[in-house]
Amino acid sequence: MTLNYKSKRNPNKIYPYPWILSSIIMSLYVWSLPILSYLFDQNKNKYLCNTLVICSDNTSFYNKTGSLYGCGCGQGIFGQSVCPVCDYGYTISSYIATAPATGLMACVSAFPSAAIWLFGTGSNRLYYECRKTIPIFLILLAKSTIISFQVCFFIFLFATDCIFPHLHDISVSLFCLFGIIHYCLIAYIYQHYYDDKRGSKYIINLCLISMFSFCLFILTGHIYDTQQIYLFKYFPWAFECLGITTSFSIAPIMIWYEYIH
Repeated sequence: MTLNYKSKRNPNKIYPYPWILSSIIMSLYVWSLPILSYLFDQNKNKYLCNTLVICSDNTSFYNKTGSLYGCGCGQGIFGQSVCPVCDYGYTISSYIATAPATGLMACVSAFPSAAIWLFGTGSNRLYYECRKTIPIFLILLAKSTIISFQVCFFIFLFATDCIFPHLHDISVSLFCLFGIIHYCLIAYIYQHYYDDKRGSKYIINLCLISMFSFCLFILTGHIYDTQQIYLFKYFPWAFECLGITTSFSIAPIMIWYEYIH
């Protein structure tokens, strides 16, 4: 028995819903990280978590837990939930800085990443089945930017913020930049070579949401760190989640858009 993800109405169209579901699962994972971190708190496990914890919002870890020691860098199942320990406040990076959480992030992002290459913005179908001939330099630029995006995303998973903080920051900045450039190119191709202004508009809107989310992630994290406005501690995580959600939803949404037209 083989799995066939093609549409029964049109065998040339891909059935989109398994790929949309995979994107939803990834989104649910990053948005539920604070809850997961709280539910799987390991601070009382002295064999696993034995680091002097210093909260970045100037609160006392001892006053909250009755101990100076808890889950530090890479310890526990998820990152610290009692208080933020990252200079930017709470972030996806700080929540998944442990081996189990990073592994789970790799699992839930595998199918959305595959969607980009099999049926989405890295697929040859996108470039060779349009109404007009796309210049080869545009195809090469689009493919090189999505390759760069995914390589930087894989480095982001490997180089956790507590083990490789500088490499981690660089990889995050670069995968955001390459992703924005790539999807702007795809929007341009949809508008000028597919003559599909509606599809182009969807992609541009998702690109704008992603771009502004990542910019606000950096801004609110900087304000938290430098201005010591600790009410902002969840803002970087929220804007990073929105950026990741929209970035990895574009390819499944494109598959769905093609399916219904």
